[in-house]
Amino acid sequence: MLGNANRYYASGELDEAIQVLTDVVRIDPNIRAPWFTLATIWEEKGDKEKNIMFKIVGTHLGGTRVTAQDWAQLGGESR
Repeated sequence: MLGNANRYYASGELDEAIQVLTDVVRIDPNIRAPWFTLATIWEEKGDKEKNIMFKIVGTHLGGTRVTAQDWAQLGGESR
């Protein structure tokens, strides 16, 4: 499913990519990649609020790999 979503994204079919990625997140919400891809898509579509929301979830799923600097950068983006 992620492969299909990435193909849709790469070919500019953003709405289709969103649909597939949303299904991936429903099936396994603990996978980080779809959250960040959704964040990128929403950024491209001009929806800053959704972009930040998806980045927050993806960053949260990073566990100990995420640094305070990562959170500080995300906090700065959300202002």
